[in-house]
Amino acid sequence: MFFLLLLLIIAAAVLVAVFLKPVAISFLFDTNEMVMYAAAGWMRFVWVEARIIDYHLYITVFLFRKKIYAGFRKSRKKGRPVTAFFESMSLSNTSARISYGFYEPHLTGVFSAAADFAAALIRTADIELEPEFSPESEFLRIEAATHLNAGQTLFNMLKKKITRRRKNYGSAQLN
Repeated sequence: MFFLLLLLIIAAAVLVAVFLKPVAISFLFDTNEMVMYAAAGWMRFVWVEARIIDYHLYITVFLFRKKIYAGFRKSRKKGRPVTAFFESMSLSNTSARISYGFYEPHLTGVFSAAADFAAALIRTADIELEPEFSPESEFLRIEAATHLNAGQTLFNMLKKKITRRRKNYGSAQLN
């Protein structure tokens, strides 16, 4: 009985922590070093790293600093679109630094205008652009970081799944 009560208290503490302590996520993409890397950590207990190896996503999961899973992600055949997941995410403290340079200065200017326009559309993120108009080599480097409220994201996903309705009912014309 005592063991069951202790297990319930631990489960309740973890559930409360999921809503109160956000998951810290960082992302790096660098064309000079051919690196694409993402990491997510929650309360120093859980750590997930993802990187691209030979054009496939390789994921490593750590629990209490011990590796519990490492392997390539299998491709999904069918299921819900990924956009439903991104719409459900509860993000805060989002920041990004984008450094770029092209051999042609006008291409750097066009990319700078497009990136500035996209940054203006994302009001909740702090996006810093660093163009270089005469680089030694062409490059693109994106560094981003954010906090994800995992509890609110799960709640949003469940709400979206429960309240999912048809949006297109067809035409109302009679034949």
